[in-house]
Amino acid sequence: MDVFELDWGPATVELYAPRENAAALFFEHNLRAPAGKARSLRFVVCRGLWLARHLPPECRPYVLLSDLEGEHSPQVISANLLAEASKPIEWWSLRDTLAEVRRGAEFFPVPSEEPWEPDALAVSIPAKRADAACLWELRHVLAGLRDEYGMRVYDMRTAQEVDLRTVVSIDVRDVTLVRNMFGNVKGGAVTFNVKA
Repeated sequence: MDVFELDWGPATVELYAPRENAAALFFEHNLRAPAGKARSLRFVVCRGLWLARHLPPECRPYVLLSDLEGEHSPQVISANLLAEASKPIEWWSLRDTLAEVRRGAEFFPVPSEEPWEPDALAVSIPAKRADAACLWELRHVLAGLRDEYGMRVYDMRTAQEVDLRTVVSIDVRDVTLVRNMFGNVKGGAVTFNVKA
């Protein structure tokens, strides 16, 4: 079964320019830690595979990756999380569970490809939905998945495991950088629904 053919819900890109039919994806990931590099690669590739179902035909995707240094508060999470399971995920069942509860966060699969890799569920939080309701949703959904699949949640910006019970806010960076890198391209954040 191709897990990317399942309906994981809507997908938001940081910038979509309809005139150029181009989409930009912006990631703030820690690439300094070996585990952070490995998780980042899996996250970016799987987000691309998932978005391929949503974007218009022949859309040109651009990936912008920011490797930030510095201290981050354990009470703040970024827009990209990866929840790794301690046992194989039943993707069909998980998709059905998420369809009933998702509201603000966007979820997509990160299946294992090697025996040592865990199945994982990625989370991408659009800036317009990074609020207290979305944080409550994440706590609720990921706590249930922790109990069912033994999931451990990692913040892609810090490459550190997070305890969502202590998190008080979601920090989604201003993506003016994305717009600046496209120069005169006009466009903004766009959410796409799954193609029929």
